[in-house]
Amino acid sequence: MARVLGVHEIELKPGVDPDRFEKAASEVVTSAQPEGWRTLVLKGERGPRSGNYLIIFEIDGPEARDRLYPAEGQASAEESDRFDREHPETAAAWERLSELIVHFEVATDYMVLAE
Repeated sequence: MARVLGVHEIELKPGVDPDRFEKAASEVVTSAQPEGWRTLVLKGERGPRSGNYLIIFEIDGPEARDRLYPAEGQASAEESDRFDREHPETAAAWERLSELIVHFEVATDYMVLAE
């Protein structure tokens, strides 16, 4: 089964301290993850997006992604609510992070074809 990489360009809201964002991102990454999901936060070091951030969701496959997001831009309320009830610390970490960013303006899911 092919893995899915959800690549999301992140823009900080005006005036947000990058250190504050990085601390909040670390809390998200170290909190509970949905089954079959891993979250990575990256910061551009060279190139045109140097200093900017990405969040990458590494997902075991389309089935694992579709449990939470059955269609593009559409979350499964039932699965999302269940996960949030079972992992309130993760929901709180995402809430803190979401207050610091312009929400996922550029996002694309990629299927891993070769490694």
